[in-house]
Amino acid sequence: MRIAAALVATLALSTSIATPVANACGGDYGPRAPAMFLVAHHHARTFVLLDKNVASTEELAWKADRNSYDWTEIAAGTAFATTRKLTLVGPDRSRRLASANHVFIKPAFETRDAMNALEIYPKTTDQTRIAIEGQFATVVWNEIEGEPVGLETVAWAQNPGFSPPPDPQSLSLTKVVGTDLELITTWTSSSDRTPQPWTYVRPAGAKPYGGYSGTPVGLVTLDGVRYMVLVNDGLVRPIRI
Repeated sequence: MRIAAALVATLALSTSIATPVANACGGDYGPRAPAMFLVAHHHARTFVLLDKNVASTEELAWKADRNSYDWTEIAAGTAFATTRKLTLVGPDRSRRLASANHVFIKPAFETRDAMNALEIYPKTTDQTRIAIEGQFATVVWNEIEGEPVGLETVAWAQNPGFSPPPDPQSLSLTKVVGTDLELITTWTSSSDRTPQPWTYVRPAGAKPYGGYSGTPVGLVTLDGVRYMVLVNDGLVRPIRI
């Protein structure tokens, strides 16, 4: 199933925006969202995936375990001049840390591109999902859980604006635990025809707040402000809702 990108955009504009939305790319309304990063686990090590601003990868001493199903490659970097202060967030708890442990990583699961990363050393029992730039005192995390795609969701996806109508087998539905929010994720075709994830955020059964690129990871509340956490190709996009 492929949804024409222009028609998807039309549908997004036609939906009612229930609250102002601000995102990490320089939001439309309200305060700018803090930078958020995906936390990845590879070869019993933990990394905060920062960005893809890697000038050159040819001279890096990449190391990988070719006997593992995880073909992620890691190369040592020079410690950052300034320590990065972060808040780690997940279902167990949140905690603050500071690190300058710069590494380069080519994570096979999250993205094929080389990325700058911080290696961190959380407790083995922590289920950390994301890292947030800065150190916050009040943090609440809501997990997501999958739901069967029912007839109502299929009918919603067949509204005008989708052409051709999405294949029901390509839709996924998740709900944010402890809220009335549900997330409908499908795939669109970009200009280079590479499928891209696209997620609609809506109160259960209501019109969506809007559609945004990425797949959902969870919902984080910082000092009373809620952000839906979406990820696409290793990078996080927080959406204020």
